[in-house]
Amino acid sequence: MTTEEAPISQLVDGSAGTRLAARQQLRRRLAAYSTPATSFDQKFIAFMISVSGVAKSDYVVELACGNGNTTLGFAERCAHAVGIDVVAEPLQIARRAAAQRNINNADFVVSEVE
Repeated sequence: MTTEEAPISQLVDGSAGTRLAARQQLRRRLAAYSTPATSFDQKFIAFMISVSGVAKSDYVVELACGNGNTTLGFAERCAHAVGIDVVAEPLQIARRAAAQRNINNADFVVSEVE
């Protein structure tokens, strides 16, 4: 049985199947994870942050953060932001983007959501 044929319960139980499915998605859409946010993405992220009510003293956690665009947007407006994803490759992109943007209050962690 392939991951695509597996019952959803096998994909969301924190098993290796979850990581496999995420890696397969990453390989299918690598360009989506490796390109910087478009101007539309940036506007949407800014809108999302503005309606979230996040304050300078807040801490933010983003699950399934991918390449970290949203996590970095929040980090620019809060005390600290953490992006979590099950796949390491997009997090490497996020760390590079944080360094390029001189954002020091963001961390990126490979972890299951659980």
